[in-house]
Amino acid sequence: MLNEDVTNENHRLLTQGLASNLKSLVSQTVSFFSENSQLNQMLPRLNFIQPVVTEYPYQMPIFQVLRSRLMSIFSEMKEQHDVEIIREKFGFKSDPWDKYLLLDSKYYINLLCQDTQLTTVELVLFIEFVVFSIRNELISMFKIEMPVLRKEFLKFAATCSSPGLSSLMRDPLKVDPVPTLEDVDKNIIKHFYVEAKIQGWLKDYQDDYDELLQSSTSSKHSTLRTDIKPEKDPTSKLFLERIFKGN
Repeated sequence: MLNEDVTNENHRLLTQGLASNLKSLVSQTVSFFSENSQLNQMLPRLNFIQPVVTEYPYQMPIFQVLRSRLMSIFSEMKEQHDVEIIREKFGFKSDPWDKYLLLDSKYYINLLCQDTQLTTVELVLFIEFVVFSIRNELISMFKIEMPVLRKEFLKFAATCSSPGLSSLMRDPLKVDPVPTLEDVDKNIIKHFYVEAKIQGWLKDYQDDYDELLQSSTSSKHSTLRTDIKPEKDPTSKLFLERIFKGN
């Protein structure tokens, strides 16, 4: 190329093309002395961390209360699980009422695992119903399947009215959580249990006790006494007294 006539048009085009190619190569040049450090910075790092409870920047107050109540139940269930493992490891005896959250979890976990889209009011009523039923040890009393129970409760709640429910429907952001949920317990959830009894959806205490006995005595460390039996049919007066007195 150097021996050619520099005034020739072909020579000009060739030199232009060569200059462009050289510029392109120069722009792609890597600084090799720092390449390793650059690559190390780009490599992914995998570290295991302790799980933490997600803190949301904002939740409406009534959701905060419900979330706290559910988290408390799950924490207690984990505690019971850990204690049960230790008991089994060292051969200690175990009674069902020492691990009732574990035994009842087959009901309330199934009840909570649902994919139906709920409104804010429905979600509040439903979660409070689950919490109330767990805390009062009533969740295992139902004969019907948990998905059916969820539908029946929400259908029943839609027919109810109370001051707390009216405030919740009007503006869930502004309701005072604790008295509102107490109102829901008193005027909706407790009445649903009465309706469930009328519809025949509830076991009597004998059946519930027998099921508890069966699930618990499968453990070799259980000490549940089989000679103690509850009332044969307390689901009329005694059951209603238990519900409405909150015992």
